Amino acid sequence: MRIKMIPFKTYKQYNFYTSINGAKYQIHVRYNSYLDNYYLNIDRYVNGKFVNIINSIMLYTGFDLFSQHPQFNLGNCYVIPLKKELYPEDPKSSTIQNYIFFWISEN
Repeated sequence: MRIKMIPFKTYKQYNFYTSINGAKYQIHVRYNSYLDNYYLNIDRYVNGKFVNIINSIMLYTGFDLFSQHPQFNLGNCYVIPLKKELYPEDPKSSTIQNYIFFWISEN
């Protein structure tokens, strides 16, 4: 089992790369200004290019973000607040940097 704790870099939209279970992924952290919340789009590296596999996973605390997509072998990913007062809240632009991704995979 492998555990990654990935902090949020900024309140702005950004991308990052990671490897999970032997595959390379590009993760897009996107912001919805209308609702003041965040979501993920995920691309997998296939045959020399990134191919989109999942869109619009909303970032909520309290459950596995990948539970609806076991077919992609992404493991389990949770959004965890770093401050006790944020436990009942989901990430917003003013608080996003006080959360981390807690990502569990096979290797």
